[in-house]
Order: sequence, then C-alpha cells, then structure tokens
Amino acid sequence: MNALKAFDASARCGGFTAAALELSVSPGAVSRHVSNLEEFFGTQLFERHHNEIQLTPAGTQYFGRIRPALDVIEDASRRIVESSNPRQVHIISTTALGRDWLLPSLSDFMRDNPNVELDLSTRMALIEEINFDLDDMDIVIHYSLNDISSEHCHFLYETELQVVCSPDMPGLEKESDLYNHTLLYSLHGLTIWRQWFDLAGIEPPTSSHALKFGDGSLAVQAAINGLGVALGESVCVENDIKAGRLISPFPHRLRTGNKFFMTVNPARTQRTGVRAFSEWVQRQAAESRKNMSQS
Repeated sequence: MNALKAFDASARCGGFTAAALELSVSPGAVSRHVSNLEEFFGTQLFERHHNEIQLTPAGTQYFGRIRPALDVIEDASRRIVESSNPRQVHIISTTALGRDWLLPSLSDFMRDNPNVELDLSTRMALIEEINFDLDDMDIVIHYSLNDISSEHCHFLYETELQVVCSPDMPGLEKESDLYNHTLLYSLHGLTIWRQWFDLAGIEPPTSSHALKFGDGSLAVQAAINGLGVALGESVCVENDIKAGRLISPFPHRLRTGNKFFMTVNPARTQRTGVRAFSEWVQRQAAESRKNMSQS
C-alpha cells in the first residue's frame, strides 16, 4: 500500500520531493517505493530527468486505473473514522427544511452543543430511498403521506401552505385580487393553487400569469424578490414573515396531507451528538406545530 501511495503522490505532484512533502517522508523513501513497484511489474512507470519525472505510457495507464480505487479506499477509511466519532452527526434534509427551518435556529443548537460536529446535506428523500448502512447517515428528515411514526421515526409536522408575497406587493385586499398577479409555483403547484382557491371559496382563475420553479424554496425566494405570489410551507416561511421579508395577506391555510418525519439510524440512537440533535429537532418541531395551531 505504501508503494501505491508513493506512486500516486509522485504522479499527482510531478516529483518525488513534492510527493515526499505530502506524505511526510523523505524523497529517498518515495523513490525506493516507486522503484520497488517498477521492479514488481517489470516495467518503468516514470522517466527520470534532472529534477523532474514524467509518467511513461504504462505509468499513465496505471495511474488512471488506480486513482479511482484509491479514492474509494480513502472515502471508506474516512467514513470509518467519522462514524467512530460519537459527536459527529450526518444529516439529510429536504432543501426547504434545511435552509428555511433548520439553519435559522442552528446557531442555538451549536451554542448549546459546542462539541457536536454537524454534516448537513439536502435532497428530496423518501425514507424508503434511504439505506443507513450504504449512505452512512445518522438522521434523515423526510416526508411521507402516511403516518409512519415508530420508536426511531418521529413525526415533525403536517405540511400547511399559505399565500405569501413581498410586503411591497400592491393590490391584495381580497382573494380574487390574485387573478391580477403572477402565481409562483413548483412541480404540481398549479394543482395546489386550485386547491387553495377552492378552500378560499372562489373559482380558480381560468387564465393567469404564472412562473414555474423546480423547487418550492425558489418560488418563495421569488416572492421575496417581488416577482409574484407563492404558496409557502408555514414552518419554512415563518422566519421570513417575522423578519418582514414576507407577508401572508389571507388567513386560509391549506393542509395537503403531506407529513414530515425525522428517522434516526437505529444503530446510532445513543450516540451523544445524534441524541442531542434529535431531541433539539423534536423541540423545534413542537414549537412550529404550536405556532401553526395559533395562526
């Protein structure tokens, strides 16, 4: 393995001296490892010139094939080291929840848990799509149309949508005024808009200006920028409304039946960081449910 590391570093760095600095060994040690590898294969991997080396055709081919394998080995080694750290927490969340719900309050968690290291990534996820062993995740925040609460799966909230727009958006005194504004939506958003109009007791517009986005959080950001009117998840627009970046001009709240849950890797529930973050998320969710019930 040391010979492979020496060869790889030499090929990437373009010299034995630079490779030695990266590997924290002597240039002579690097040169010997590479020479041993060449002797094993019976072919030259580098052409040696004064103060420089250059890959031979065989060396170029070999480097191209072992580099991906070394990346896999390094990644696997990193995962073992990180997974053995009880204070490191790997989290997957949807984009909107991660950006608009978790991040605004995350400084509170970090202040109270200064030794916990968080690794947060975002993607739209169904729990059926998550393999805790393969993905090496500790916590997944995901949605489901069904109640899947269990010992390791905690209900967070049911999606509630409300009309939001910039405080500077003119002419929104009554619901039918929406006919004169650009409706912002994502994915199946126009269908959701029709459900909201039904809830408000008025006919959906037969034609209207509309702007489509691939992500609901982009539609909300467009509303903040004054491009139109969006349907935002209550928990995700709460901070923008408090900060005055958005207003909700109408009282109607549309329940979609879509529920969000937090599932904890069953093998890691007792780890210090995982337990602390899981309990904090459940408190945040309880506060959000309380706010929704009072609005």
